[in-house]
Formats: sequence, structure tokens, C-alpha cells
Amino acid sequence: MACDTGCCGDKEVKSCPVCGSGVPASLGYKPRKYCSSRCASIASKGLHLRRNQPCFCFKCGVRVGYPGRGPRSGIQCEKCLAAYCRPRRLLDQACVRCGGAFSSPYKKKFCSRRCQHNGKGIIHGDPIQCKRCGRNFKTNKANQQYCSYKCACQAKVYECLCCGVTFTRKRHKSGAYSVQSKYCSRECAFDARRRKLPCASRPLEVAHKLAGWFLEWRREAAEPPKHETIACARCGESAIVGFGSGKTMCDRCQSLRFCSECGCECQPGRRLCGQCAKDRQIKSRRENKRRRRRLCGHACTFRQRCKKYGAAYTKVSKKVVMDRANWACQICGCELLPSFTVMPGTRTPHPRCPTIDHIAPLSLGPDGPGHVLDNCQAACWKCNCLRGAEPLDSFVQRYATSLD
Repeated sequence: MACDTGCCGDKEVKSCPVCGSGVPASLGYKPRKYCSSRCASIASKGLHLRRNQPCFCFKCGVRVGYPGRGPRSGIQCEKCLAAYCRPRRLLDQACVRCGGAFSSPYKKKFCSRRCQHNGKGIIHGDPIQCKRCGRNFKTNKANQQYCSYKCACQAKVYECLCCGVTFTRKRHKSGAYSVQSKYCSRECAFDARRRKLPCASRPLEVAHKLAGWFLEWRREAAEPPKHETIACARCGESAIVGFGSGKTMCDRCQSLRFCSECGCECQPGRRLCGQCAKDRQIKSRRENKRRRRRLCGHACTFRQRCKKYGAAYTKVSKKVVMDRANWACQICGCELLPSFTVMPGTRTPHPRCPTIDHIAPLSLGPDGPGHVLDNCQAACWKCNCLRGAEPLDSFVQRYATSLD
């Protein structure tokens, strides 16, 4: 189609998809799609697609005319909207302040803000009577009781300590009150200083205090003593304890602790001294070591067995014997464990635990070689227990036959 504005001449131009008019030529490298920015905005919001579509009430289905808006969700007609927005029923109530009747859809106690302000009886803006001078004044504060600063700060009545006349504190020109509250005038103050009168008490008050002190002293004298002095049964020094407490030692000696074995002094909270605790720890370690040997089957050591049978004994390192056999059993050939291990959940040693076996039994006594390095070989726990004191050749033949 030809351009409507006449700017493009006889050239064929495309039409605007929104309004249908011709789109003028683009001045840049990108071709234009809409004739104006208004059509571009309408197209971006999608309003041109629903401009001419009707709207219906979602309750009664009556067509609702909204020109230029198109279909919308939640549209109601005027009749349905009026039925939905029906006013609530009014409740007849009485004000708890003034007693006047009023109506409201909600439950209320007061008919207005004037009655609601400070339910103690003070109305906002009403005149209030000053408690000091009795003059009526207006205020916006709910708890104000005095009409001015003078009435609020007026001093109470005092009694002169010299002449006994009642007076109030004087007020200076600046508005501040005098700090003098003991004497009514300067003459009374100088007279009290000359007569050396007590500034805070008169003769009757002094007599009253003296009588009270005397009565308190007699009451304390009649009561039994609260403390007594004793001689400590341990250190012999005197100490002050509660009367009738029955203590025979001072606090320091009573807090001391003595060892239950040697009887010497030890630290508080402990039963043994340092040396006794160390000896008991060493003894406990020895007992635990013997118990472990007994549980693992070592009823006695090689030295004791050699002494029992009269065989020769030399000190042999277990590590040297195991390294010489490459940590393998010399009877069955199985690989030995690196350390003595117990089966989980039991006290039984593992079958492949490393042990030292004697080629010639120690039970031969002086006729055998005894416990020497050449007579020792590496063996597993199972083979060592099964062999016992049996000769090695017969045990190997029987062991091989039993495996077959």
C-alpha cells in the first residue's frame, strides 16, 4: 500500500498491525513495525486484541459494557455489586461515659472521641480545677493536676528546728526555690549555731533516740550470745564459732583432708596424698597387666616355665623371631597379625595372633635346648594351642592328615 502521509512517494509500504495505517520508512538500519510509539505501546500490552470483545458478569452472565477495556476477570454488573456491598446492620448501643444512645455496626463503649479520651473522667479540652490554688484551667494533657509551674513546684510546709514555727521555702526572683528547709530565717540559723543545737533533731527527738538505743541495748543484753571462743583441738589456736554449734576445731583445720593410707595432709577434695596416689596407680597398672595376661592365656611367662621344668633360659626378642619368619606361621603357613588381637565381643584371641612356639618342648627340661633363639619359631595362636607339648614331626603329620 502507499504511504498515507505522502512522505514515501509511490513506494509500497507495510501497514501498522494496530491501526492499519502505513508505516513510514525507518531512518536507521532496523525496519519499523508500527507507525507510532502509541501503537507500539498498545501492541506490547495486548490491548488491541481485546478492544472490541464484550465483557460479561461472572455471577449473572449479563453483558457489561466497558469500552476500550475488553474482557476482565471478576467483573460484576451494578445489580450484583450493589447486592454484595449491602451495608451491615446497625447495633443500638449506649455510651458508658455520657450514657447517650448511638448506633454503629461494631461494638463500642464510647459514642465519640470526646467521651473516649481518658476514661478516668477528664474530657479533652474541658476545664480542670487546680489542686493547689483551686483555679479552673484548660489543658490538652490527661494527667495534669496543676495550673502552672508555681503551683506544681510549691514547697511543702516545714517546721523550724530552732523556734518550732512552720514555714514554706522562699522563692527567688529567678523562679527557683530556696534549699533551706531546716530554719525559718537567718536569725534562727545563727541562733542554732550559737547555741550548738543539732541541725537535724530537737531535744525531744534526741530523747526518743536515746530511749530507743537503751531499750535495744537491754534487749541484746538479755539475749544469749551469738558467738563463743574455743580452743582448736588440732592446732590449739583460739577460734570464734557460733554459740552452741558444737564445733571443736577451727575452720582451717576442719577444711583439711588427710590421706587414708599414710595419714599425712593432702589437698582438699582428695582421699590420698601425692605419693600414695602414685603408688596405687603403679599397683593398678601391674594388676591390669597380670589380668590381661591371664585373660589372653599366658598363665605364666617363659622364665617361670623354664624354672619349673629346669630348662635353660635366655632372653629372646619376639620381634626378631617374627621378622626372621617374615610374619608367617612355620606350621600352617598363614599370615600372622601385626599384634595380639582379641575376637570382637569375646575374650578369645584371634586364630592368627603371633606367638612363639618351641621346636623342642620346654617340658623336656634339662635334656632339651630350652628357651633359646634357635629353638624358637613363629606360629599362629591356633597351631600353638593345638600342638601343646607334642613333638613337631608327629604334629605336622597329624595336622596335614586332618586337613586332608
